[in-house]
Formats: sequence, structure tokens, C-alpha cells
Amino acid sequence: MGNFCCSFVLKVADKRWYALTCLVPLSYLYVTVNVAAFWMIKNQYWNSTSACFSVLNGVLSVIMLVLGFIVVIFAIKNWIHLWKDPRFDQLKTIKTT
Repeated sequence: MGNFCCSFVLKVADKRWYALTCLVPLSYLYVTVNVAAFWMIKNQYWNSTSACFSVLNGVLSVIMLVLGFIVVIFAIKNWIHLWKDPRFDQLKTIKTT
């Protein structure tokens, strides 16, 4: 959801730095959730002495981490494209005149 919001803000906002209202919470949540997932995989799912030991849960969690990383990479590519979009400068001059 944060990826969509940031892309939307980059498309419609007068100033591109407004995208930080989405990027800052998105980056915080991305880091904390992935660190927690890594901890769960290492200390719970793939720890044979843990009561939550489950290879299947560990594998599925790794898959989700990889897919989340792929989504973020494509989102960053999209944001870079939107940031460099020359139409933005044209729209800005039209709005000010």
C-alpha cells in the first residue's frame, strides 16, 4: 500500500518532497517487519529446539521476504522514473500560470 501511495503522491503533488510522507513510514515498516521475520525464521521456525519449529513456515517466510524485496526494487525503479519525468516540470509551469 505504501508503494502505491508514494507513486500517487509523486504523480499528483506539486512538490516531489511530499513523497517523504509515505517513504518515511514505508521504510520504517519495511525494515522492522523484515528484521522481525528474519528473527522468527532463524530463532523459531528453523530452530529444532523451539516449540514453533516448522521448516514449511520458514520456507514460506523466506519466499515472502524475497517477494517483498522484489516489490520494493520495482517500486524504487518506478519512483526514480516518476522523479525524472519531464512532464512534471511542464505541469508545474501550467499550474503556476
